[in-house]
Amino acid sequence: MTIWDRWTKTDDDVPLPNILNFLKEYSHVNCEFIDGKLTEVHLRHNPDFRWGQREYIPVWENESTTPPKGYTFIDDPEVHGRIGAFIR
Repeated sequence: MTIWDRWTKTDDDVPLPNILNFLKEYSHVNCEFIDGKLTEVHLRHNPDFRWGQREYIPVWENESTTPPKGYTFIDDPEVHGRIGAFIR
């Protein structure tokens, strides 16, 4: 099972290595980082941000759906066991 704890949308201006300069041609580039290191690049937007929020905290099977203060719970199930998310 794939479990992660949070997506945070940023508007950071990240310099691309020369080998990735072609990405400037695309309207949506989804870059994923772990500990400041680029781990994945997708030529699409991240559908988890389709509600216009800036933060997405997944809620997995058997976890509480009561949102923390300032967040809203949404149903957003997927195949890896996520049942929804807290967003703001």
